[in-house]
Amino acid sequence: MDIDQRYRQSSSTTITAAELATLLHKSAAGDAESFAAFYRSTNARLMARLTAILRSPGLAQEVSQEVYLQAWSAAGEYDAGGPVRWPG
Repeated sequence: MDIDQRYRQSSSTTITAAELATLLHKSAAGDAESFAAFYRSTNARLMARLTAILRSPGLAQEVSQEVYLQAWSAAGEYDAGGPVRWPG
């Protein structure tokens, strides 16, 4: 089973930085399923951080949407410094 299939089936599976990088590289080529897998793999962590910082789940959701729009637009610019820290 490849990583795309693994993350289509479950959002609770632990994913490595290398797997996130693979999903981003596929996303840069226009693979929407890979970006959806990237989203499912990172959204809970991002939302937890944003909610802690902003202290508003609604505002955190709005900011999260902007983050993922930027990530989709800039996926081709990703460098392997670590997708959890990207976009910087």
